[in-house]
Amino acid sequence: MAGAAKRTPTITVLGSLNIDLVSYVSHHPLPGETMTSNRFSVSPGGKGANQAVACAKLSRPRSSASNTTGTGTGTDRHAASQETAHVRMVGAVGDASAGDGYGDLLVTNLRSQGVDTSGVVRPAGQKTGIAIIVVDEPTGQNRIILSPEANHFLQPGHFDDISSSSPSSPSSSSSSIVVSLSKELSTPRPDLLIMQLEIPVPTVLRALRAARDGGVPVLLNPAPAVPLPAEASSRAGCGTSS
Repeated sequence: MAGAAKRTPTITVLGSLNIDLVSYVSHHPLPGETMTSNRFSVSPGGKGANQAVACAKLSRPRSSASNTTGTGTGTDRHAASQETAHVRMVGAVGDASAGDGYGDLLVTNLRSQGVDTSGVVRPAGQKTGIAIIVVDEPTGQNRIILSPEANHFLQPGHFDDISSSSPSSPSSSSSSIVVSLSKELSTPRPDLLIMQLEIPVPTVLRALRAARDGGVPVLLNPAPAVPLPAEASSRAGCGTSS
């Protein structure tokens, strides 16, 4: 009798999705100074999204990781057959119907990297999180202004609304969060929950409790640095910093 098919481990990342607007300058501007940048770039970012992409890349052979094409769930059949872990992103981006175009860029990038984006939602009227970054090229030092926007919509109470539908395309919109912490951590139960602190701390704490109740191990990156209650360190199986 053939043995049961081996289940692919699941990694769920609950966290931030931002667009990085980066200007490279000869020196950081002084108060009141207007200067012209040497170059400028727009790229997908956010600590949560970066964690998800890193996990997805590590879960596949190098050739597969570089040739993944996105689908509705963020993984094509060929890449999915080779992945050693299924990576799912849970977070929020801006509402395309309200004129936000950055959410499309973030979702498309995640899918192209093999990340399941069915847990990424678009609260009505919200904008995608933005990080304005100024890099001093001679020293490499940067200064960052973060505008969380949709990321801060991920309050604990919003996870109580469960819908049977989820965004099926980058331009889909949702008026409520369509995922539930208890659902995310039980159906199916992930093998690891990864978080950071670019989403509201109360949401992180609630997720830690849900993970504890569901027996799900947690990897918490306590960055950016904010005060945390003792329960955060006691409930996270391990932590890191960046």
